[in-house]
Amino acid sequence: TNYSPAPVVLRFHVLVLAYFCTLESSAIAPPGSIDPLRIGGYECWDESVNFESCCSEEFGPFGNDECWLGGYSFELCCLPDLVEPGPMFTNHGEVVCDWSSWVEDFVNGGKEAATAHRDTVVAKTVIANHPIMYKESCCNAFEVGGKSCWGSAAGLQETIYAEQVSVGYAACCYDRLQELVDRAAAGAPDPPWLARELEAERAPAGSRPIRRQDIDRVWRQGLAFSDHVQHVLCRIRRGARGLVVEPADVKTCSFNGRVRAFKRALSILDWRGLLPKNLDLLITPRDVEVADYGVPVFADMRSAGLGGGRVVRFPHEFLLGVWSRKMKHRVKSALWEAPWDHKEPLLFWRGGMTGRWICSNSGNNNNNDNNDNSNNHNDNNNDNNNNNDNNNNNNHNLSCTMLEGGHAGKAWNISHWHLGSRGRAVLLNSFAPSGMVDMKFTSTTGMNDEVRDHLGSQGWLHLGEPQSFEKQFEYKYLLITDDSDRAYWMATGNSLLFMTTSSILRGCGLASMEPWVHFLPVRPDLSDALDRVLWARQHDDEARAIAARGTVFAREAFSHEAQMFCLLRMLQQYSERLEDANDEEPSDK
Repeated sequence: TNYSPAPVVLRFHVLVLAYFCTLESSAIAPPGSIDPLRIGGYECWDESVNFESCCSEEFGPFGNDECWLGGYSFELCCLPDLVEPGPMFTNHGEVVCDWSSWVEDFVNGGKEAATAHRDTVVAKTVIANHPIMYKESCCNAFEVGGKSCWGSAAGLQETIYAEQVSVGYAACCYDRLQELVDRAAAGAPDPPWLARELEAERAPAGSRPIRRQDIDRVWRQGLAFSDHVQHVLCRIRRGARGLVVEPADVKTCSFNGRVRAFKRALSILDWRGLLPKNLDLLITPRDVEVADYGVPVFADMRSAGLGGGRVVRFPHEFLLGVWSRKMKHRVKSALWEAPWDHKEPLLFWRGGMTGRWICSNSGNNNNNDNNDNSNNHNDNNNDNNNNNDNNNNNNHNLSCTMLEGGHAGKAWNISHWHLGSRGRAVLLNSFAPSGMVDMKFTSTTGMNDEVRDHLGSQGWLHLGEPQSFEKQFEYKYLLITDDSDRAYWMATGNSLLFMTTSSILRGCGLASMEPWVHFLPVRPDLSDALDRVLWARQHDDEARAIAARGTVFAREAFSHEAQMFCLLRMLQQYSERLEDANDEEPSDK
């Protein structure tokens, strides 16, 4: 396929400065100034080398080449940092968060230098130079006792409500969230990516209010099938002593990881005084919700065919917890090891057969070719928007069916294992030119014995290969398949994502990523994947620019605090439709 050149590489420096200027000035520097040692990758700079000397547009689209030695790179140093800058002194109500004082106690306290363990000495030296690292380390764990970070301040080791979340974590680790809340309260619009997500989940104009008796009816109907947990919906509402998950005795609710992460996030929002007072909602413990219950149900994934207001998406459970905070440090480590010019130019994928979706384009081939509007991609904004609209409309021409039985039941058999996008990915190995793709399964999860034996005989099953997040960034092009959650952390790195179109909507933010702006779109059957690899190889600067734009987007939208704000806004939008009632509160039993 012949591709015309992609748009001229954007000058990311303007985007980066604009991004940081949207933050409250107190979070970065005194009003009216931007500290050149605090923007971009803070560990890249010292008194002699700063953002302007390495990232100024006068050096070209990817900065000053003289700066990029020893693991430093444009993506690591010039794009918004994975570690969000924030103030070192804040207060939430009566709780004071004095990080500077706590850092001083850490650096000066403990064993004398002569007897201290070498790692401790190194850690203290690094933190003395970059105190924000201490704050980020403390905010990587919410449990009481998980980190002794809160100094001797009384009460910060206590827990909030029934959650094992320390007051210190809830009070001192949400500066960015509070900033977004304050901006919204002052009348500022939602970030564009979030506005799009809220609009997609909004109920149509004229929809009737959500009645509590209807919530109660649907919930109790599910309880009637409690022996079949796939029919159970979980209910979360206010009780006499905080938030209550019902039914408490059903394992799929009280002990389900997705529901627990959701409830923990609600508890933090509630402790900070942000949660709507009339909260009463239903949430599915399942991966995806495809049914319409007549009242809204919160779900991680839903079909695009279910209109807004019926199934309400919420952020992925990993992004509601400390997982995303911890992952960004692993991603940053990978960026040190694999700058763009050191990556292998092939399409890479590793994983298991855990996907449950078989998606194919329906209708005629003209719909399938909508993605190829990229051939005429240029700098004209209207053309960019038209291309995006075509791609989004194409999602609704997809036919996606869910495999019955799920991966736990080894449902993928020899007759259809290759019809899912993960199977199609591995199948590419059989006809792609050498060095163009590297796709393999690394577990037998979800496949029956016949499929396992077949894949093993072809060399497409590598059970002994270690699972490494960092290793995947050694490749320029990374494949994101069907309902995979890896997009959230992969997008924050420095590789170009190849994302399959789908009629399944997941989490918060993914649907706002734009093809040919933030990622390369590929068809569900991957029939155009090799053409896309060829294009990326022939247009390396454009491919790198798309990857960098995706990085800027992801580091804002997929951060833990941005996802918490998305959850809050989804709850606020839902609660606006919820009828107030004088119902008796649940007993908490």
